[in-house]
Amino acid sequence: MYKNYDFSYDNSALFSYPEQNIDALSSESEECFGEKMVYTLKMNDSRIIRGKKFNCSLTWLLERYKLSDKYAIKEKIEVSANDFYYPSLRTVIANVKKTFGCKQKIIAYDLGTITKNKEWMSELDSVCNFEWRIFDFSQMVEGRVRHPKSYAWKIFVWAHVLLEYDTVVWIDTSVVFYKNDFKRFFEPMENGKIGTVQNPSFASHGMNISTHPGMYEFLPMYTNFEPNKTYELTGIYKESTKTDPPQFETNFVIMHKSEQTRQMMKW
Repeated sequence: MYKNYDFSYDNSALFSYPEQNIDALSSESEECFGEKMVYTLKMNDSRIIRGKKFNCSLTWLLERYKLSDKYAIKEKIEVSANDFYYPSLRTVIANVKKTFGCKQKIIAYDLGTITKNKEWMSELDSVCNFEWRIFDFSQMVEGRVRHPKSYAWKIFVWAHVLLEYDTVVWIDTSVVFYKNDFKRFFEPMENGKIGTVQNPSFASHGMNISTHPGMYEFLPMYTNFEPNKTYELTGIYKESTKTDPPQFETNFVIMHKSEQTRQMMKW
C-alpha cells in the first residue's frame, strides 16, 4: 500500500541545535505578514528552542479555519470513513444512536467514494440527526501528506468542525460506546481542572517509532531525540533514559474550543 510513497528522510543534520538556533532569530523573521510561523519551546533552563520556519504560503489555511493568532481565544460527535471502512462506519453509527439516542448529532466525512454508492447513501440518509460531508483533499499539500494513511486529514476535519461547535468528540470507526456519560470529562474541562484536549488512551508503542523525524525540525518538542537510534515498540517511557515517551492514540478525542485547541491546530 505504501510502495508509491517515499518516507525516507535525511536526518543526519537534525537535532544538534547549534548556538545560532537558540535565541538568535529576530521576532520579525519568525513572522509572515504579522503571523508567527516559527514554533518555540521554552526549556527548564530558560533557553528558547526554535523550530524551522513554516512556509508563508500556508497562512491561508490558518485564515480558513480561524487558527491565526488574531483569533486567539479567551477563555459534536464526528467520524470519517472511506469505502473500505463503510461496514465499520455503519456499526459505529448504530452504536452511537443506540447509546446516545437520536438527539445526538453525528457528522461524518467521506474520505473515499462512499457518496457515489446510491445504496449506501440511501441508508445514511435514513439516519436521524446525521450530516454527511465530503472531505476536500485538494486543500492539503500534494504528495504523501494527502495519503489517507498519513492521517494528516484528521487535523483538517477537527479544525473545520470546531469552527461550528464549541465541543467535539472525535471517534474512529473502531470505537464502541458502552455508556453515554461524558460528565467525567466535560465538567473538569469546563472548570479548568483538566486540559481542553483529551486523548484517553495510549498507543501500544512509543512516540518516536511513528513520528517522521522531519517533524522535529519544525516542532522541536523533544530535544534529546537521537536520529540514528532505533526505538523499540515498547510504548514505555523510561525515566532513566527519557528516550521513549508513550504516544497517545487519536481514535477517540474530546476537544473543547479554547486557546489550547487553537494552538494545537495551528502547529
